[in-house]
Amino acid sequence: MLRRIETRKERRKKFWMGTLLVFIMTFGIMGILIGSRGGERWEYNGYKFIREENIFVTKINNQKKGFNFLPQTLLTINTSPNLKNKILSPMMYLTFDPETDMQNLLYIDTVRNDLQTTLNSVIVSAVTKKSEIYFLPTISCENATLFVPVIYFNVSNQTSIVDKNNCIVLNGQTIDFFKIRDLLVYTYYGVING
Repeated sequence: MLRRIETRKERRKKFWMGTLLVFIMTFGIMGILIGSRGGERWEYNGYKFIREENIFVTKINNQKKGFNFLPQTLLTINTSPNLKNKILSPMMYLTFDPETDMQNLLYIDTVRNDLQTTLNSVIVSAVTKKSEIYFLPTISCENATLFVPVIYFNVSNQTSIVDKNNCIVLNGQTIDFFKIRDLLVYTYYGVING
């Protein structure tokens, strides 16, 4: 009889331990699912950002815009004080040296093509010298005017945006050009006051 009581106690103990384990696992999984659904959120200058896959997304003029970097992480990049006025121009040239190394050309081409679709301006791609690879017009900073600025991708160890007589020089290399792209687009749409 004593043995039967001990067996019942053991079974009851195992039952409650199993029930507790199922309860913990069920609510743990639910917590993970509910917690990951909302994602991380950031806010800057009245704009709310969420992380979707590998990009930061915010609504600008009722349209979703994607960025690689949050605006607050780009504030250390030196920029020209009148950058916004220049990039709001209805037309501009994007130019680069076609003899730049292949790694930097990949980043420059990506940013160049993205800016052509992201900014609401007429943007003409160009090269600084004739090229057998790029069949684009030859445009340099000498062609820049007040009404049609030139944006020049310059490979440099120092990341900055400099205005030289209506020529906006984007100094950087590889991933820096993605940072500069985001900074330009943030400034263009007024997320960052430039």
